Amino acid sequence: MWKNIALVFLLGFPVAACAQGFGSAFNFSRVQTSFNINGHSYETHFTEAGVELGHYWYHHFLDVSLRGGYLGVTQDGNPVLTGLDLGGYYAGLGATAFFPVQKDFGFTVGLGETYHRVSDSVTTEQYRLRWFDFASRAGAWYRLGVARFSAGIYYRHFSGSELLSGTTNETENIYGTTRSGLYGGISFYTSSHGRVAAFVDTGAYQAILLSFRYGF
Repeated sequence: MWKNIALVFLLGFPVAACAQGFGSAFNFSRVQTSFNINGHSYETHFTEAGVELGHYWYHHFLDVSLRGGYLGVTQDGNPVLTGLDLGGYYAGLGATAFFPVQKDFGFTVGLGETYHRVSDSVTTEQYRLRWFDFASRAGAWYRLGVARFSAGIYYRHFSGSELLSGTTNETENIYGTTRSGLYGGISFYTSSHGRVAAFVDTGAYQAILLSFRYGF
């Protein structure tokens, strides 16, 4: 986990004198994937709604951001979760580098690490699910007027644990869950500082992200 965080910081380590500005965003995402817990695979759905604060350098050649917000999780087929309503938070950081080839076309590479934690309790039993999500992606973008299109590949790795405490105390690990696939997205520039974006991940990690961004 710490190696992943170090990679994010190495990608996002700039010269302070070259700082260009800040940005903020409201993000909403819905995800469907599966977690491998104690030898069983459970279809898992989670919803994130939160904010993102970023700093960019070299005219958006490098963007570094912190993000966090509300997290809600449901899981199909896991008997431990009967009667539970899991809610909590997520927090993470990321870095994205842009490599323009022409004015309206280029490539991008991104890394990120996010911590997730949800919990709920029934009578004397408390359940907690927590995991780290390391994400990387590489792709290309093309701008056409007020729209920017992007597509590429992603890779994600989950590691964490499921904890039950109270009259029963158990801990089960989320082992080596990796996901990869394709992503695509479109952004619309509403002004010189604002844009609205939608991204979709396909494959074993299916996600849709809506983002409302403003830079200043």
